[in-house]
Amino acid sequence: MKKLWIYVIAAILVVALATAGAIYYLNDNSYVAKVGDEKITNTEYKFFLGLIKYQLMNQLYITDWSSKVGNQTAEEMAKEYALEMAREHKIELMQAKKNNVKLDKEEEKSLKASFDNIIAQTGSRVEAENTIKEQFGISWSEYKSIMRDVELANKFKATEVGKFNPTDDEAKAYYDENKDNYDKATVKHILISILDDSGNKLPEDEQKKAEEKAKDILEKVKKGEDFAALVKEYSDDTASVDDGGEYTFTKGMMVKEFEDWSFDEKRKAGDTDIVKTEYGYHIMLFVKREMVPFDDVKNSIIGILKEESYSDLMESWKQDSEFSIVKNEGEYNSIKID
Repeated sequence: MKKLWIYVIAAILVVALATAGAIYYLNDNSYVAKVGDEKITNTEYKFFLGLIKYQLMNQLYITDWSSKVGNQTAEEMAKEYALEMAREHKIELMQAKKNNVKLDKEEEKSLKASFDNIIAQTGSRVEAENTIKEQFGISWSEYKSIMRDVELANKFKATEVGKFNPTDDEAKAYYDENKDNYDKATVKHILISILDDSGNKLPEDEQKKAEEKAKDILEKVKKGEDFAALVKEYSDDTASVDDGGEYTFTKGMMVKEFEDWSFDEKRKAGDTDIVKTEYGYHIMLFVKREMVPFDDVKNSIIGILKEESYSDLMESWKQDSEFSIVKNEGEYNSIKID
């Protein structure tokens, strides 16, 4: 169930960085900040801010940008992350140009195909323009220019990441230090929601009815009725219906109550109960818990270690005065999230 997953800002950044890459648009005289001698233009910044806004709305369900996240507003947080992302990608683009990294004909062809695909998906060039304008607040031509440099910076990054060669011993050490990431639980559940279609809590009497309904379903489960059939008949978690209500996950991926029940050390196959979360009442059925063997994840860990090494390299670049950042406070402060 998508709404059960807890997304953190770090995860958002990983997705955004992989998607966005670096940008550099020359025909915009306004700028939000300078990285060394290079400008982060208003257009570039809007691109990153639009990306962050989309991520937060769809993964953390933030719609009120004046709401507090820690000691700052959601808008302040989004703007800070957008600026940091823009800085890192400006550095990548500067490094790419310094190292004479260029797109070859096949990469240019692939990029053009991606633009054609957006037009095909939206239905027309006009609709593509409208979609980009709505999400990022920039024009279609600006978007194309930005995305070309995205590919350029991504190519540079891939080359740098490929220079790192973690050993098997380093990968094993990472595995041993992060075993929670490889401790997986598999459970099935039936959700009886206590939220309305707008995501608001139902009245207390309706929530009480949901609880009683969950208790009735639990009795059916205990009597041996087919769980998958009960999922199809009753569950409000439409995302998992076709899988019989089943999820496999590691710690930190689900809401606390759901996770605590699943990872209880006394939990055994066949255990069933009702767990209440902010989403409603979950009729739970425990399937199994297992450690993923090191050999099964060694290659993915090596990839993680390469990315960590690249992050360290990025941090070293940030310490170089060539890539220091200076905000254009007036322009930065004038940009708001609608």
